[in-house]
Amino acid sequence: MAFHIIKRNLQNKINYGQNVLHIDDTEFDENFIVNSPDRERMLNLLNFSIKYKLLQTANIDFKGEITLDGNILTYGEYGLPIDRRNLLRIELMIHLLCEIADTLTNEED
Repeated sequence: MAFHIIKRNLQNKINYGQNVLHIDDTEFDENFIVNSPDRERMLNLLNFSIKYKLLQTANIDFKGEITLDGNILTYGEYGLPIDRRNLLRIELMIHLLCEIADTLTNEED
């Protein structure tokens, strides 16, 4: 399984517009672009809890990207976390990555 999740904005909407996977959740789809060749598995992965946490990060300026490539799950964003809001976002992302990894692991069992 592979996927890429980024915050939707005018620039990346143009770059990723052709490969967007719609999650059928209006608020989520308005905030994020999801690319994955496996719609069914992404819908299973993006359960209520994971979508909720991603939407929380959108409210505190999510500006990075989450990627699963093979067995490598990453979150990256440019710049250093220099204030409390950025540190809170990074903390939320760490919890979110753990939940995604746990969900993926349970899916394989």
